[in-house]
Amino acid sequence: MTHQRLRRGYSLIEMLIVISGIAILFGMSVGMIHMLLRLDRGNRARIGEKTTISRLAHALRRDAHAAVAARRVEAEGHEGVAFDLGKGHKVDYVDEGGRLVRHETAPGETPRREAYRLPSRGRPKLELREEAGQRWAILTLDRNPNAQEIAPARPVVVEAWIGKDAGLARAGEGRR
Repeated sequence: MTHQRLRRGYSLIEMLIVISGIAILFGMSVGMIHMLLRLDRGNRARIGEKTTISRLAHALRRDAHAAVAARRVEAEGHEGVAFDLGKGHKVDYVDEGGRLVRHETAPGETPRREAYRLPSRGRPKLELREEAGQRWAILTLDRNPNAQEIAPARPVVVEAWIGKDAGLARAGEGRR
């Protein structure tokens, strides 16, 4: 009759192997979580920037379409474009170093100020152009070069026909 020993626990070597396996899995998990959080932060920044550009493009087009006149402005070393929406209502877009600021003033109302921050973009360029008898407000947002990007980013160009809605309103008044 053989005598079998009854094992009541784990050996030290077995415990060390299990602990080192857990430590390796933990280290890999921490690295993966760090990478995912960094990707999430980058994606949130890109989504925020795209949302800001979309809001800016919408506001610029709306103001340019409603404008009866537009002119270039330079104030305190900042360049921009001013739209006259009629009846004393004015909207200015001014480049204030890395952000584009929209100032809106109307008679009897509190002045409104909206800042569009564009962190990964270069300085915005606002210009007025005339083509085929139509005036255009053009906003160009160049991208700052980034070493992590594979392909060079294209600039964002927003074009708005100045007085589009004002011209439609004048045409509607002539028909009555």
